[in-house]
Amino acid sequence: MRGNWEQTFRTLGREHNWEVILAIKSGCNFSGVPNEPGNDYCHKWNDNFMDYLESENIDLVVAPGTQMYSRPADEGFAEGAQQRWEQIAATDTPLLLIRGLIRPGGTSGTADCLVSGNPPEECGGMAGDAHHPNPIADEDLAETTHTMDMNPYVCPGVEQGPDTACSAVVGNVAVWYDNSHITPQYATTLAPIMEREIRDLYPGLFTS
Repeated sequence: MRGNWEQTFRTLGREHNWEVILAIKSGCNFSGVPNEPGNDYCHKWNDNFMDYLESENIDLVVAPGTQMYSRPADEGFAEGAQQRWEQIAATDTPLLLIRGLIRPGGTSGTADCLVSGNPPEECGGMAGDAHHPNPIADEDLAETTHTMDMNPYVCPGVEQGPDTACSAVVGNVAVWYDNSHITPQYATTLAPIMEREIRDLYPGLFTS
């Protein structure tokens, strides 16, 4: 699971009595081409995660789909990500791929920008970074794999056009706390939306 969504899923876990397992290695993408030599610790960690997945009965894996590496966005897939998705599909484990989120511009960070008294519209990102279709939609995914784009809820103006500013504050809650991560508070507010999206894709996760 991408760290951005930790509080979202912890909120859903409490509501629906799910066991939420946070499998994150700081600084590592879920990538690394399987069955090829990889000596870095990220590659080894991902291989170990796959071993774990094959030994456990997991109802859903949530993983990053694309990543937006900079502003303006340079959106793409981490090397080997598609092969990792195929590995998960081979275990018959449902997989949810969440599109990368719009990032704010600047170098000082969203919190510093707001504290300095700047308007929220100047401290957020630009809708154009996610105005085009989700690139994962063009991928040949397994039947048990689905994708989700939460950018319209992080930047409500994303459908209005690429030049629309994304406010750094929505509903009186700060959206980002730095240049790449949404705040835990805002992630929590998105739990009902995430639930609605997941119910459509994986209704079997809900007992009522």
